[in-house]
Amino acid sequence: MVTAILIPLICIYFYWLTKKEWTLKKKEWENAGTIPEHSRLIGEIQTITIESEKFYMGLYLIVFILEVKHNGKTTKAMKKLPVGSEQHHFEEFLYQKVALYGKWDGPIFLLNRIVLLS
Repeated sequence: MVTAILIPLICIYFYWLTKKEWTLKKKEWENAGTIPEHSRLIGEIQTITIESEKFYMGLYLIVFILEVKHNGKTTKAMKKLPVGSEQHHFEEFLYQKVALYGKWDGPIFLLNRIVLLS
């Protein structure tokens, strides 16, 4: 008699827990491209690489890796966007002077937005 009550309650509890975790991860996935703007990097974009990265279960990210030349050095800047969101066309900024806004994560600059400098 006790198992007839306990087993469905345990199943309902784990279903609720999984659903709660899924909604949290989905919100985190939707905001993956939003980075706080703590610093600015001014330079010229040399190359653009596009990769796909698994975020969580069936959720994927598109990762744009930009090589930016500034002050005679080359730095990698990274922008992550959820698959299905509006795509950025970084090709229009290729070989032009730009300002990148975002934050540093070790040697990699995490990018939030790009402004074309004239």
